[in-house]
Amino acid sequence: MSAEKLINFYDYETTGFPDWKEPSDGPTQPHAVSLGIRVVGFHSRKLYHQVHMIARPEGWEIGREAADIHGISTEEAQRIGIPEKHLFETLLHYARLADLNCAYGKTFDERITRIGLLRFGFGQEIADEFKAMSHHCGMQACRGLVGALDKNGKKKAPTLTEAYTHFFGQPFEGAHGAFADTTALERVYFATRDAELTAAE
Repeated sequence: MSAEKLINFYDYETTGFPDWKEPSDGPTQPHAVSLGIRVVGFHSRKLYHQVHMIARPEGWEIGREAADIHGISTEEAQRIGIPEKHLFETLLHYARLADLNCAYGKTFDERITRIGLLRFGFGQEIADEFKAMSHHCGMQACRGLVGALDKNGKKKAPTLTEAYTHFFGQPFEGAHGAFADTTALERVYFATRDAELTAAE
């Protein structure tokens, strides 16, 4: 009997958005503040691993705007955090273990991963290895089902909260926390898949 395929759901909270005009190894690129991971069976939906990590700032700070979003201040992260490098080591471990890596708005999370891999000396070959893995964007997958609208009434990509509310009737607690977002992403992913299977019947 072959081993079940695994999905690596993951989410970062950061000090800010990547500078898309600059290379990933540029000194002004943002830092990862926290990382949430849930490794789940594709068919059984069994949870095999879950991780929540907070990085300890070393030579950088978490600005007030970012802290107001995810709730982690520089002082808190320095008190309870671990070396930031460990977040990327851990993500890389589970990304290699899984058959599919899933993020919500994957362009952001993939870029943060590449930034970290290059910043902490993993090298371009490892960054390219990660880029070549199988990736899935939870946001794009559910876009046609959720039908979110912007302030002008035009269709837009749904936020994770909008997608979760669409499928489950209410927002989830702890939005913009890496682990809460990862857990919500997992539920939205399977709800999207179930809706597509039902529509195909």
